[in-house]
Amino acid sequence: PVNQGSSVGVEIIFEGDDFFFSDYSFAYGDILVEEYIQGREMQVGVLNGEALGALEIQLINKRFYDYEAKYTEGFTRHLMPAPISKESYSALLSLAEKAYKALGCNGMARVEFIYQETKNEFYILELNTHPGFTPLSICPEIANAVGISFHQLLEEMMASAKYE
Repeated sequence: PVNQGSSVGVEIIFEGDDFFFSDYSFAYGDILVEEYIQGREMQVGVLNGEALGALEIQLINKRFYDYEAKYTEGFTRHLMPAPISKESYSALLSLAEKAYKALGCNGMARVEFIYQETKNEFYILELNTHPGFTPLSICPEIANAVGISFHQLLEEMMASAKYE
């Protein structure tokens, strides 16, 4: 779907799946069809233009990072910092900062990537300007890992808010 969040309504059709486009009912209106990019899922938290850190999402018995995996404890592992080379980690943070700045963001954002390790290439999936703040949410976890408490993170976000 073009206007849902948290992977609601997302379907990934893998080779060998029994899927016929003409038989499928789209419950969420307009859709966007994209090529699936196989790789490791990386998430970068960016606060006021500075990438705080990156973690890798490892799925446990799931085909992709869907709504259930995002909001049910025990369906994923978060590896912080993302276990990649220092050079790749630095490049990932830099790409996240460039995307954030190119889109004119402020405050907190989360940039989602797929990392194709064999090619050493990162693909941006999306930049989320309203990242979650549940007990399983990624941005507070990344901030905490680099020494920013939940309270401090909220204070930073409030201080950077733009009022019109």
